[in-house]
Amino acid sequence: PVRGVCPSGWHLPTKAEFKTLFTAVGGQSTAGQKLKSQTGWNNSGNGTDAFGFSALPAGDRYSGGSFDTQGDNADFWSSTEDDSRDAYVMDLDYYGGVAYLDGDFKFIGFSVRCLRDSP
Repeated sequence: PVRGVCPSGWHLPTKAEFKTLFTAVGGQSTAGQKLKSQTGWNNSGNGTDAFGFSALPAGDRYSGGSFDTQGDNADFWSSTEDDSRDAYVMDLDYYGGVAYLDGDFKFIGFSVRCLRDSP
């Protein structure tokens, strides 16, 4: 596992681990609704937080230091690269209940969720 910014005994999730999460919460088509926090999302886009994941819409930070999309989306880095310039990101948006896994530029600042290493 890739530890990255995570504390000792924890790691950044892989694309496959995010897919496992989607399956565990009932599928990718409803995972966004179930993983989003119950407050903080724009345009009545709050989730049910059915599993205590409590994803908050922190938005993105760009290379120039500006922030954008607060209240609209939550993006979480995975440790899986898409190619030399991109890595996979789990994306939750205010406008729906779907969770996405897409490649995005590595220079953009997204949130992270660390997973505890297996014993």
